[in-house]
Amino acid sequence: MEKKYFYAKKERSGFTVRGLGKCRLGHVLDDKRGKPDGIYVSWRWDGQELIVENDRYGFFPVYYSSFDRQICISPSIPRLIAEGAPVDINEDALSVFFELGYFIGNDTPFRHIHALPPNVEFRWNGELTCIGGYYTYGKTQSSITRDEAMDTYARLFSKSIRRRPPRDNKFAVPLSGGRDSRHILLELNEQGYKPSIVVTAQNYPNKQTEDVQIAGMLAREMGLEHTILEQQASWFKSEVRKNIQTNLCSDEHAWLMVVADYLKDRVDTVYDGIAGDSLSESNFLNYERNHLYTSGNLIKLSENFLERAPVSRGFSRRALHNILPSDLVPFVNRKRAEQHLLKELEKHINAPNPVNSFTLWNRGRREIALVPFNLLSDIPTVYAPYLDHELFDFLTSLPVEMLLTQDFHTETIRRAYPAYAHIPFESKASNKLDYDFHRVFAAFGRELTWYLLLQRPSRYMRNTFLRSALLPSILSTRYSSFTRRFTTLALYLQQLDTLSRGIKIRE
Repeated sequence: MEKKYFYAKKERSGFTVRGLGKCRLGHVLDDKRGKPDGIYVSWRWDGQELIVENDRYGFFPVYYSSFDRQICISPSIPRLIAEGAPVDINEDALSVFFELGYFIGNDTPFRHIHALPPNVEFRWNGELTCIGGYYTYGKTQSSITRDEAMDTYARLFSKSIRRRPPRDNKFAVPLSGGRDSRHILLELNEQGYKPSIVVTAQNYPNKQTEDVQIAGMLAREMGLEHTILEQQASWFKSEVRKNIQTNLCSDEHAWLMVVADYLKDRVDTVYDGIAGDSLSESNFLNYERNHLYTSGNLIKLSENFLERAPVSRGFSRRALHNILPSDLVPFVNRKRAEQHLLKELEKHINAPNPVNSFTLWNRGRREIALVPFNLLSDIPTVYAPYLDHELFDFLTSLPVEMLLTQDFHTETIRRAYPAYAHIPFESKASNKLDYDFHRVFAAFGRELTWYLLLQRPSRYMRNTFLRSALLPSILSTRYSSFTRRFTTLALYLQQLDTLSRGIKIRE
């Protein structure tokens, strides 16, 4: 991805440029109604002006920096930094990231580097002009019944798949025990398409989870071969790679590196279930949050999102105060996170379903999208059928009351494919840590210790505290398991410092 970039600087005598003067990333589908369907970004340089466009969702992760009459755009933040983008850290953005686990809006770890907004066209000729960049959703339908809505959902989803046929049988469906990937697989099967690969990855530690078991049940029932991938690399090594490939913009997805490695060079098309949950059965939507939004109590809503956010993998919130140096503590903290999050929540207050809108355009666009359009970037085409324009407009127009029961997608699938209605879905309840998981954390702590000993001390950590806390983990497995309170945070801050110095991060 670092090779896909464009840089220009306006000078008195003209322009200095380098990189790709013309580039398109993602896939485009014909749509006679207006802006093309699909997930894509394109830019072109005509000698005097740079024109950048993307799809209506902005799910393909591309970043830009405009500074000192210079512009650089790329799917790689390290490339932007190598081209001279300022590396001042964004304290507000990081405050939210360390609380929620994902960035919001167009934030990145750096103040002068931004994610490309959705539905945008911007032009640069020495000065930057942006057109669009707004969120999209349908108009509320108040007269539709639940049965009518489920039937329409099934019909439009079928239509979405027909718009996205595989070119041949070299396509894959990553399958979980949940709803989104199941709906895709069942509809592909209904239309006569049999994937060459149906794959499910085990999370850390390697064990047969409910997710793997239920995915296997469905595949067997459909007569499909089911590939189960065990984690080959250590969690630490996968976390290092994931941070690099996601441009330090996600606290999740390390366990999915094995899927990206497996599918590379095996298939040319993947079907991904991104946005299915946010649009039709979201864990983040509940009566309390909906009431806070509709009553306009966004301050309380901001507190609610942060208080109930899952603790980022491998560290606790308390660890943040212990690890950050004293000069950063006043600027990266919970209070700043609440204030910054509040501004983003306000942008969704007029959506038909504001909770799902916020979740889709932030967690969905800024974190979950990094899997299909970043980790799987070696796959020529990654389809996102839930983001079909017609289907998306319909689902975002549904009355919020219809989705508050959190079973709308489940019942739609059972209704549309009755032959498979007996197969259960994975429970949404989280599993508690067990001894195997403690061993994984212990190994992570030991590997992190050796890693940090070979690195230049980070400017964003209290290195004396961290090293004294980690060194015993080399000698004691029992002690190293307790380093889970801060290990992934420490790795992230070390890599953030390395990246901000313009140094290539070592895997």
